[in-house]
Amino acid sequence: MHGSALVKRPMATQCQPSSWDAAVLEKRAAALEKRAAALEKQAAVLDERAERLDERAERLNKRAERLDERAACLDAREQLAESMKQQAADPDQPVAESYQQAAASSRQPSRERGQKAARQWPDIYTTGYSDQGDSSGSEDSASVSADEEDACHQVKATYHTYNRGPLSQKEKTQLGQWNKGGKSHQWIATQLNRKPENIRGLLDKITR
Repeated sequence: MHGSALVKRPMATQCQPSSWDAAVLEKRAAALEKRAAALEKQAAVLDERAERLDERAERLNKRAERLDERAACLDAREQLAESMKQQAADPDQPVAESYQQAAASSRQPSRERGQKAARQWPDIYTTGYSDQGDSSGSEDSASVSADEEDACHQVKATYHTYNRGPLSQKEKTQLGQWNKGGKSHQWIATQLNRKPENIRGLLDKITR
């Protein structure tokens, strides 16, 4: 040991990673990027699914509204039929008043109408889908709803009762003014809730 020079070897610092460590880090970075891409793809799928669920919820809400309208139409039929029965049993009952009460009650929402709709269309009311097709048949559903609405109007028109008896002084004045103003008998009949064919006779009475 005496007289011999000590040879110092350079020591590797920790700040300089080996080539093996660099390869591992690059591999981990690539795996993280791949995972991030997969998560982004999954998020896009979830967003698309949420959008479809929102669309389905909107369709179900529209179907529920149509079912409420159908239930209201059924109530209108029952109320109007009952009103006509009461009128037949009691001729002295005011016809126009009983009709207006029946029509007004048919427009009021009620739990009973919902129960009737559930019994009438159980598969649609509970799941939003019918056995005859899926949600793609929105056009068919719309046409059915339109047919139901037309049928409801036809029922109301069938059971509609016109005012009878002499005109009030106000109605006589209005009738004369409308006739002088060139209003049609159909228009005047609608305003007075009279039959169009009776307008001529009413005009004759007030001009005598």
